[in-house]
Amino acid sequence: MLSQTAPQPQPQPMQQPMQQPMQQPTVVQVTVPAQTTSHIVTVGNCPVCHIGNMREEFSAVGIVLAVLFFPLGVICCLMMTEKVCPHCGARFGA
Repeated sequence: MLSQTAPQPQPQPMQQPMQQPMQQPTVVQVTVPAQTTSHIVTVGNCPVCHIGNMREEFSAVGIVLAVLFFPLGVICCLMMTEKVCPHCGARFGA
């Protein structure tokens, strides 16, 4: 009779820890759109030069009236304003 022997367990080889491959740096290419320049042309409301914006100023006579005839002179000063263009200096009475 043949003698049966129990199978002997095979020794398993030692497993080495898995080494991760070195990762290459990720390259990202970003495209920035070119800057466009725009020119804004402004047109003022001056009837003479069409560049300046009219502003209101008190006339010299109105200021004198406001000082000399105080309570009623202020009303006269407010009514005697002039529109002046700061670009060309044109004056228009209101």
